[in-house]
Amino acid sequence: MGGAYLHCGVAMMESIALPAPDFLERWLCWAQWVKTPAAVPQPCSAPRAAWEFEQLVRTEPESAWQAIVQAFSDPRFDGHHDLLVAGPLEELLSLHGELFIERLESLATQNACFAFALSGIWGLLMSEAVFGRVQGVWARRGWCEQGAWGDLR
Repeated sequence: MGGAYLHCGVAMMESIALPAPDFLERWLCWAQWVKTPAAVPQPCSAPRAAWEFEQLVRTEPESAWQAIVQAFSDPRFDGHHDLLVAGPLEELLSLHGELFIERLESLATQNACFAFALSGIWGLLMSEAVFGRVQGVWARRGWCEQGAWGDLR
């Protein structure tokens, strides 16, 4: 699977090689369950889907990056960008930041939705150099400031 996607008014191109065809479907089900458990009666392997993404970040970082890019190109994930950036993407940058920071910077300059979501990254265990570069491309007004976390600032 791969090709061009139009999302948030920006064409995105990435070659996708995921470990299983339904990987992102399971993660999306987990994300929906996390946010609204009553709306998803079966947890749809919820804990396993989150664990799989964590393992993918640790053992196959390139596949994890591809999955994150694919999720950002799919409108079904729009309500779950916060979970993507504060989870798999933040961990990916903490463990493998130097390998992915240039691609992240490029995508953030091309895709306003991606740049907007990046403000949800707190730095976790990221190097100061990588986190500084993330801060350099994130949208000035991110989802934290837009009310997702209430009045924290």
